Amino acid sequence: MSVIKQTLAVVLVVALTAGTAMALQAASNTDDGTQTQTVQTLEAESLELDSNRHTHTDDLSPVTSEFTLDGYEKVGENEVFTLWLNRTDDAIRIQSKANGYIWGGVEKSTVEGLNKTWTDFANSIVSIEYFDEKNTERRIGISGDDCVTQYTMTDNGFTCRAEYTELELAFTFSVEVQEDGLHFAVAEDGLEEMGENTFKSIYFVPFFGTVKEDEKPGYMLVPDGSGALIRFQKAVKHLNGYEQRIYGKNFAIDALEEANDLQTSRPNDFSVEKKQALLPIYGMVNGIDQNAFLAVIGEGAEYASILATPAGVSTDFNWAACRFDVRQRYLQPTQKSGGGVWLPQAEPNATGFEMTMYFLSGEDANYSGMATLYREKLEQEGTLTRSERVDATVPVHLDFLGADVKKQFLVPGMQVFTTAEDVAAMVQELRTMGVGNITAVLKGFYGKGLNAASVSGNKLNSKLIDRNSYETLYDLLAEDGSRLYLYGNPVTANESQLSINAQAGNTMSKAYIALSSNNPNLMYTETYYVKASQVRDNMDKLAATDLPNLSLAFDNIGNRLYADYTRNRVTTRLQMEEEMVAAMAGYADTLENRAVYGGNLYLADYADDMFNVPLVGSQYLFESDSVPFLQMVYKGHVDMYGDYLNIGNLSRTKLLKMIEYGVYPSFILTWTDSTTLQDTPSEDLFSTAFADWKDRIAEIAKEMQQALSAFEGAKMLQHDVLEEGVVRVTYDNGKSLYINYTNAQTVADDVTLPAEGFMIKEG
Repeated sequence: MSVIKQTLAVVLVVALTAGTAMALQAASNTDDGTQTQTVQTLEAESLELDSNRHTHTDDLSPVTSEFTLDGYEKVGENEVFTLWLNRTDDAIRIQSKANGYIWGGVEKSTVEGLNKTWTDFANSIVSIEYFDEKNTERRIGISGDDCVTQYTMTDNGFTCRAEYTELELAFTFSVEVQEDGLHFAVAEDGLEEMGENTFKSIYFVPFFGTVKEDEKPGYMLVPDGSGALIRFQKAVKHLNGYEQRIYGKNFAIDALEEANDLQTSRPNDFSVEKKQALLPIYGMVNGIDQNAFLAVIGEGAEYASILATPAGVSTDFNWAACRFDVRQRYLQPTQKSGGGVWLPQAEPNATGFEMTMYFLSGEDANYSGMATLYREKLEQEGTLTRSERVDATVPVHLDFLGADVKKQFLVPGMQVFTTAEDVAAMVQELRTMGVGNITAVLKGFYGKGLNAASVSGNKLNSKLIDRNSYETLYDLLAEDGSRLYLYGNPVTANESQLSINAQAGNTMSKAYIALSSNNPNLMYTETYYVKASQVRDNMDKLAATDLPNLSLAFDNIGNRLYADYTRNRVTTRLQMEEEMVAAMAGYADTLENRAVYGGNLYLADYADDMFNVPLVGSQYLFESDSVPFLQMVYKGHVDMYGDYLNIGNLSRTKLLKMIEYGVYPSFILTWTDSTTLQDTPSEDLFSTAFADWKDRIAEIAKEMQQALSAFEGAKMLQHDVLEEGVVRVTYDNGKSLYINYTNAQTVADDVTLPAEGFMIKEG
């Protein structure tokens, strides 16, 4: 470990320890023996609870709609709403049958603060972006004078052909009222390019439900990490709003890194990655507990991004939309130095684009109602069919780090941290301390260790484990229902783990798909992404490991989805997704258990355990709240675990957040002292020694058992903030969980909650 990192480690430990101590300090003794909260404690608590790492109370003020139906004709309806169309303005309105509320975009005749381009874009049923003959991006709606629209009525909606005569672009879309939602679609063959202009992107009703500044109480919901709210506020001059590609970046086209060094000399490997959009959704609330809709992205989600723009970014309106990318720009190299020109894809993405809006009213018109509705839709369509494992004891995820490559003179060596016998000893000791139901993962037990094993290899390290020790360890864990996984990473590798020319994927620019670090102290500064077509092969090789009762935990397949433009073997992003899903589905017959690191929706139904589940959003300044939307969708279907608790700031608040979100604890451990990680790629794991953490693991496991065992296999129905720092989570088994983040005892719903504690209420 370099001197810089050693010094940084000490500073971080001291800073985090001091911060945690201040946050957890509940009281101090006065001269007369009484207890009083210190000013510092109150300030720390206020800063934490007021932050966007938590959910806040709602403004339930009533709202009214500013829209009328003048000039609109009714063209469809179901039991929930009526669809109205204005052919002149090329706009739609939705009227709720529950309370009469009318949804729309903007009123062209009365809107202020938008120029003609923005007004047309905001008001149109469908708006587009295109590349002109100079490859400049342009944005335009269909409600302007330069677009000719032809409507054809259907049984419960309409189709429309929109043609931009001068641009020589046309497309056909459909809007249909289904049994419970409003469906928008552009078919794959619905785009017509008759000249030099080409389609870039498509938006369905981009300003639908928009609110100017804070004229109505409400918020936008985005699938940022666990889920985040952007409450309507006065305009603030943010540089950008929320924009994230569904399922994460497409590394074959999107930039792998961004300029975020903040004008410092800090190496970029210290930057924190943004949270991904793990679910293909967004939502809008106009009046909390009154009116809301949830937009669910269907076909084309792999090529779509969720946008949510708060007031102050370009306009004074809060608006959210899904942008479907027909084409993206990429850098076409023209110089050996790496310079080039930015060009749009020659061929469009081969897919159609679909989105369905579901409208909610009354007590369901909030993020909890959206999550419950979405989970039910996924269950009905067969995307979430499995049930969460119901255990008598709450599970604890333990990654055991076996070995890693070590810096040595001339030739790298191998540093052993943990053997199978060591894992057995740790399991037995934890069992005597009351810790059962362990989800154990053997990490770095292949080849020469975690960062030295071949990305396509499946040979176990005989110095760490053999067939006999594996079977002994499996039997030991199985005694109390615990599980044993072998860890595999079929997606990323360093230069020693793959043949770069033969195995590394290629971007559209014909460069290797690689993530670079500018930290010269790292053992490997390049991380390569395997060809998308070979990820499935690597997974299959791991699954072919000749061991009984084999279970595998796959890293990166749950949060990395990219195309590959290797010459003569192009793999699209959609094809890679289909291959991973097919592989995981097939392993149901050959693997005892399957686990994934990461939470992208398309693999949720194939995971017995899901690791690294986020507890917050990206914490952008414009985000007001973090909410457990992801957890409300997945809970009851898959066991979820958070990030390693022994790497970072382990605070009382974080433990309460895990309890609130129904997420189980995770640790990464070594049998050897943490100093043995020095001069290996794992040296940033500053504290892993089992001896240092066993007592804390036992304490946390005991508390998680007290808090979450009553909700094993249950689904979350409602998440409410009763007052700042006091939360109630209602489950479908009739029980409710109350969490008190404050430093004072409080009472909620006749339940007395201890300071920084929790209680369970029956019925």
